[in-house]
Amino acid sequence: MQVRTRPLRADAQRNRERILRAAHAAFAEEGSAIQIDSVAHRAGVGIGTVYRHFPDKEALLVELAAFRFLGCLQEAELAAGEPDAWGAIERFVRGVAHERLLDAGLRDTLATLSPGRCHAPAERDKLVHCLDGIVARAHVEGTVRRDLTGRDLLALISGLGTAINQGAEPAMLTDVLLAGLRAG
Repeated sequence: MQVRTRPLRADAQRNRERILRAAHAAFAEEGSAIQIDSVAHRAGVGIGTVYRHFPDKEALLVELAAFRFLGCLQEAELAAGEPDAWGAIERFVRGVAHERLLDAGLRDTLATLSPGRCHAPAERDKLVHCLDGIVARAHVEGTVRRDLTGRDLLALISGLGTAINQGAEPAMLTDVLLAGLRAG
């Protein structure tokens, strides 16, 4: 994310917000294949305005990926509030699969899980840490495989998104994934 030394003017802040809303919509539809000129058109601004806020496509993708990981983190934090760990895992997996994985931008974001490729490593690491906590609770309960980690769970969610993108049935695949996570 960009570091700013002074606040944006009000009109510049409005333009930035319009750009991010437009990019968010384009990212959801097209994933990381979005084009800067398309984002500018959707936002109703010139391409130069986009480049003043984001020096290149990568900078825009970094901001969008961070937003996506934070959304997944919020989902994981809500799931962590479940009284039993298996319920937390099930809530997270179903929530992400049904509400977010039909979104090309989230699929692309989750596909960048490896530390060297991730657009938003700090956000990804927070998400993995939260999932590690849920999985550790499930280990204590004896409800999940002993070799499962939060990173594994996130990678499996990424694979689930890829399968859904190829036309697979989300509910059935989610059930299969959850059955494979169960202990014993």
